[in-house]
Amino acid sequence: MRILFIRLPALLLALVLVVLAVNNRTFTLLHLPVTDLTVGMPLYAIFFGGMFFGVILTALVLAPPRLRGFIARRRAEKRAERSEHLLADTPGKSAEKRALMMGAIDKAQVPGQATPPAKT
Repeated sequence: MRILFIRLPALLLALVLVVLAVNNRTFTLLHLPVTDLTVGMPLYAIFFGGMFFGVILTALVLAPPRLRGFIARRRAEKRAERSEHLLADTPGKSAEKRALMMGAIDKAQVPGQATPPAKT
């Protein structure tokens, strides 16, 4: 229900913009300076083309950080699964030996291997 109240104003705004854009049927010349190309098209087509280009550009800019986050999360999940399987496969070994076998754990985290705090 909460999502409906968030999306409903956005949907109404989009509908108003579409109606206003389609009512702009004025024929407009679009000149691309780099290519010296001039194209005549309705104003609403230019408007929707610009919106589409903006959406695609935003998706391309936001994709790499999301993809890096997904890859890092997947690697962490796989590392945790491997550690769980390794711990399950070696029930007779001490906690120290199992932790050292996993390799993902720093020696400072192994019981009995950490350096004691400095005495002041």
